[in-house]
Order: sequence, then C-alpha cells, then structure tokens
Amino acid sequence: KTRARMAKGQKKGTEKGATKASKVKAAKAAAAVVKKGAHLKAKRKIRTSARFYRPKTLALPRNPKYPKMARDTESAHRAKFDQYKIIKYPLATESAMKKIEEN
Repeated sequence: KTRARMAKGQKKGTEKGATKASKVKAAKAAAAVVKKGAHLKAKRKIRTSARFYRPKTLALPRNPKYPKMARDTESAHRAKFDQYKIIKYPLATESAMKKIEEN
C-alpha cells in the first residue's frame, strides 16, 4: 500500500488532514463570496466615440415559399396585352390620335 501511494505522489501521514483543511478553507472562501455577492463592482466599458453604431446581425438569404411573379409568359395573368384586350384609358393626345389614324 505504501509503495502504491508513493508511486502516485501522495504522502504517508498527513494527507487526509491537509486536504480536509484546504477543502474547508476553500469552502469558507466560496461561502464568503456567495454571501457578499460576486461581480458587485463591474467596470464600465470606456466609450471612445460619441456615435452609436447598431451591431451587425445575421442576414439570411431569401427563402420564398412561392415565386412572386410567374415565370411562364403563357399564363393568363402574365399576358399583359393581346388582340382581345380592351384599352381602358386610351391616350388621347394629338400625336397618339395621329398614330391611330395612320395605322
């Protein structure tokens, strides 16, 4: 037993007493810190500029659920103007009327 203890680097006689005393001392120190309250005097960060810049946050790429505009040009809502479309508000200027009469 003693050789095994010596191989591990432990002392023969006062190992239990020393470790117990140090543990008690550490526990008392921890209790004092808890009672007092840790981080009571936090240092303030020194501001070096008068201007505040909003921190950059994560900007994710767009991930749409559906396309905003139909890609196929043959669909009903994309055919803007064809031979059957009625012009609701025709341009009635002189130059427009001249073009209509010529064609």
